[in-house]
Amino acid sequence: MTRNVTADLADQLWMDLETQDAAPATVLHEIRAACNARARRPLGALLIETGTLTVRQVAQLLRLQADEMHLRIGELAVRERMCDEEQVEFCLELQRESGLDPVRALISDPRTNKTSVAAALATYIHRLEGAVHNFEDQHQGVH
Repeated sequence: MTRNVTADLADQLWMDLETQDAAPATVLHEIRAACNARARRPLGALLIETGTLTVRQVAQLLRLQADEMHLRIGELAVRERMCDEEQVEFCLELQRESGLDPVRALISDPRTNKTSVAAALATYIHRLEGAVHNFEDQHQGVH
């Protein structure tokens, strides 16, 4: 899937949350802004920042990933023997800590209606599954 499709789906989720009265619009905007302010850093950037890989190595991995979109950059780095699984796991943990998960933020905020949040998330998952199927159909047999 392209970034545009996933960004569009995320935008639709936030609109659904507002439409379904998951919380007042100001609260939803506040939560979304907090999540965007603490967006997860790309794994490639973290591999560079920790000194695990060089910029050149990450660029090489991104070129490989363009041909093997089903593989993640960490998987490629290990396969290409640029680093080991422990180094990737360390950077993945840094990545998890750097971001604010929108689902967790929505569910833990006392100002949100959990039933409406769940309904909006169910719709989002359904749309995401459809997008994945469309992507697979478009790329079936393409190597």
